[in-house]
Amino acid sequence: MADDIVLDVRDLRVNFGPVRAVDGVSLAISRGPFGIALVGESGSGKTTVGRAILRLVPAAGGTIAFDGQDVLGLRGPRLRAYRRAVQIVFQDADNSLDPRMRIGATIGEVLAAHGLAAHGLAGHGKAGRGAVADRVAALLAEAALDPALASRYPHQLSGGQRQRVAIARALAVAPRLLVLDEPTSALDVTAQARILALVRRLRDERQLAYLLITHNLAIIPGLCEQMVVLYLGRVAEAGPTGELLARPAHPYTLALRSAVPEVEATSRRSRIILPGDTPHAAAPPPGCPFHPRCPLAVEICRTSVPQPRTVAPGRQVACHRGDEVLSGLRPPGAPAQLAGEP
Repeated sequence: MADDIVLDVRDLRVNFGPVRAVDGVSLAISRGPFGIALVGESGSGKTTVGRAILRLVPAAGGTIAFDGQDVLGLRGPRLRAYRRAVQIVFQDADNSLDPRMRIGATIGEVLAAHGLAAHGLAGHGKAGRGAVADRVAALLAEAALDPALASRYPHQLSGGQRQRVAIARALAVAPRLLVLDEPTSALDVTAQARILALVRRLRDERQLAYLLITHNLAIIPGLCEQMVVLYLGRVAEAGPTGELLARPAHPYTLALRSAVPEVEATSRRSRIILPGDTPHAAAPPPGCPFHPRCPLAVEICRTSVPQPRTVAPGRQVACHRGDEVLSGLRPPGAPAQLAGEP
């Protein structure tokens, strides 16, 4: 494994009974500051991948390596150390924060659970309750929150403040990798901007690496160097963010990109409307899982499952017509060149 890779996921599979929620997903996260985006519609398997990385759901196959060690084989103290190094920020802070606990106690509980409170905290010069209070105040300030909020309950905070508390809690144990599961999806535009600015600042200040799970392609540029697109639990396309957004090689990525709203009229793209709904993972269609909705599907798409292959340096796509799409092939009725393409 390359020296700069901190997390290496290969052929990850997760089943829920007969449902293949994740079916052969691979991705690699470099040491921070570095971000990789995991993109797709609801039901594509994004959150399940994140939870499997944290060992919150069992993997049915594949490998997960952190600094070269087998994550799926960790037990006892080694698993505890891994969960300190890799933290998750859940999508809905309302459900991840205990409504009966004050904010200070919520963050302090994490320090106690990892044995940091009992032995004091480096840099504070004191142990016990005073050190914990100081550390909680510092974490809240780092998350752009007033330390006085430590005495409040979650319901007394706004949605954006609660999400920043969740981020502060994840940072309490100095993780090297964060899994950010739709951190802005339940927030208004102003709160979203503040959360994204916070992530952008923390990645540099803390040298963080993170997996950003999202359905919103608009928030990815400037935050993530790499991007992985999922469809029905499988990788549709992966590659450098800028290249992938500028010149998709998969019709699904093309449709997702066309749905990103643009403020400037000259930059607005023609929307590609996909017919039908995403098939249920319990009954995937034969051939390419995307072919029932794909405006570019041909006969081979209905019978043969496309395997990921390289179509350009650093670019992988699972599409029989990937080379054509990369070269400019567009659905009938769409302009040969969408706005924003080179």
